[in-house]
Amino acid sequence: MKMLKLKEFIPDVLYAFPYRNDHPGTYVYHQHAFLELSIMLEGYSDYNVEGCWRRVNVGQALLFNPGVHHQETQPPASQSLQLHIGFRHV
Repeated sequence: MKMLKLKEFIPDVLYAFPYRNDHPGTYVYHQHAFLELSIMLEGYSDYNVEGCWRRVNVGQALLFNPGVHHQETQPPASQSLQLHIGFRHV
């Protein structure tokens, strides 16, 4: 087992922003060259991750490795509040 050396652990936070989604619709299927963490703070939304759809509810999170394709759909008559954080050098 390889141990993490915390003194050498210096990730870059590329962005961290909350996003309130209260409009139904589907966003662009995309990927990143870095790690992205999406945390559902309120409500729910549907995510397509590499062709597999799943509902993400409040209290759940998705961690996207670099190169993983994903997109979000906000269903009609629903809303969500999500925190999206992009990292590199993790």
